[in-house]
Amino acid sequence: MCCIYPQETAFLLYPDCPKSYTWDKSTFTWRRRRTKTKAVSRVYFASPIQGELYYLRILLYNIPGPTSYEYLRTYSGTIYNTFHAACGARGLIETDDEWDRCLEEAASFQTGSQFRQLFVTLLLMNNPFDPLALFDRHFQALSDDCRYLLQYRFHIDSPTDQAIISLTLQKLADIFEKAGKSLQDYKLPLPSVTLDELNGIPGMIAQELTYDRALLARQWNEGYCHGLRGSGLARLRARRPVTQIFRFRLVLLGTPPPSSDP
Repeated sequence: MCCIYPQETAFLLYPDCPKSYTWDKSTFTWRRRRTKTKAVSRVYFASPIQGELYYLRILLYNIPGPTSYEYLRTYSGTIYNTFHAACGARGLIETDDEWDRCLEEAASFQTGSQFRQLFVTLLLMNNPFDPLALFDRHFQALSDDCRYLLQYRFHIDSPTDQAIISLTLQKLADIFEKAGKSLQDYKLPLPSVTLDELNGIPGMIAQELTYDRALLARQWNEGYCHGLRGSGLARLRARRPVTQIFRFRLVLLGTPPPSSDP
């Protein structure tokens, strides 16, 4: 299309073409749009794991009026062998902006599990500048299904924020482990709540185990226990304990039970 209409498309990005042109299926060509109907355009999503296809997509979003693949791989008079090299020469992969765009688009249609897999793939294959900042900015999508998992798999009716964050980090750690990496390798925090053994246990115990132990210890050290003074609990502790004695009938193996209580 850019070859057919070079002047009209000189400043037009590939994703914006459907706004001014329409695809004719009968002739397999682009034609100028005759009506003022608004069109929503979108280029097929490509993950970084797809290599050159992903970098081709980046170039199409940044280079107006592309006439060929060679045109896309050309910069300052140099024809680069790969789309990846062309992106590097243009400075399109020096910051985390491209990863933000990739994750923002993926969040609109991927599940939490798929999104976490994509996030780990980005870190493994591209070494972003600030992985923790990416985690913070896209935490909503990364933890998309974690509240549900805590409620229905771990039987926690009201999961705390720390529990949701910890489960999200644990899910990421499991994916990293398959690739021989860890959260620490990318300066990501470790889970603050232990969730490994919560699966299948009663909800009351699960809720007790998800309390933030570091926070509780800090409150205790700061004098939280002084709140007991003057309360009914303090008075109960000061009273003399009362002991009650109960008598039960015990039957020992090999010993016939007594005919009556002693």
